[in-house]
Amino acid sequence: MILLFFVVAIESNQFLRLSPGVISQGLGGSSVLIDEGLSIFHNPALSKEMSFNFTLSRWLYGTNHLTCGGAYDNSIFGITYLNYGQIQGYDEAGNPTMVFTPYDLCAGIGYRFGPVGIALKAFIQQIDDQSMYGLCAVIGTHFQYNSLSIGLKVDNLGKELAENTAIPLYSAIGIKYHMTSAIDIHAEMKAPHIELSTGIVYTYQNLKLLLGGRYLPPENLTGETTIGFSTDDLCWTGGISVSVENYDIGYSIVYGNLSVAHQFSVTFEPTRNP
Repeated sequence: MILLFFVVAIESNQFLRLSPGVISQGLGGSSVLIDEGLSIFHNPALSKEMSFNFTLSRWLYGTNHLTCGGAYDNSIFGITYLNYGQIQGYDEAGNPTMVFTPYDLCAGIGYRFGPVGIALKAFIQQIDDQSMYGLCAVIGTHFQYNSLSIGLKVDNLGKELAENTAIPLYSAIGIKYHMTSAIDIHAEMKAPHIELSTGIVYTYQNLKLLLGGRYLPPENLTGETTIGFSTDDLCWTGGISVSVENYDIGYSIVYGNLSVAHQFSVTFEPTRNP
């Protein structure tokens, strides 16, 4: 499991597709219409006037994902750090060498111009003694008509510079339907590698309950291999968020065949009326 995650997330820069945050992950990885203080990694066009978020994600086998972000006026910022834990290295003969800790680090700043937002992110990946780094941009927008909201973004417009390799450019479109005063429904699709996310938020006083799912079929199939729909490619998600004065305290879980991930977050909004 850890070897598979290591190869997918690091070698192919797939960590740049991750969407951190309790609300985002609780709704199946939805991002373009989520605002929990991490707009730099969700949609730079959608942010509160002032908010700050701290999120810790914990996977199996010692993998941790720490994210901090915020917004002030129309400016947004954030940093995310993905640590894969200690891995034993081996030489070509199979003899143990040194223990190393691979990691990914990404930081960015952005600005919102009304319904449009733009952000620039810098990233570095460290695998043993090998480093990769690069720059990428994201542009997003959103519209609202009565109870329906639509969000779009294009992410990872850039390149890895050390090895001159491509990074996973993708676009996303999402909708949110405000069904009642207590219920919001989210649906989102990412392309060109298809990823479908859906979720529902139920709000009762200072409590939010989250339920969702994500469908992510495998990619990079070789030869004559074909694949259809499989429940093995589904992840089920859920979570809870509680508001206490100016703070939101949240927890979410992502459950799939290969792993289970837990997220914990604290969001602070100084301008909110307690």
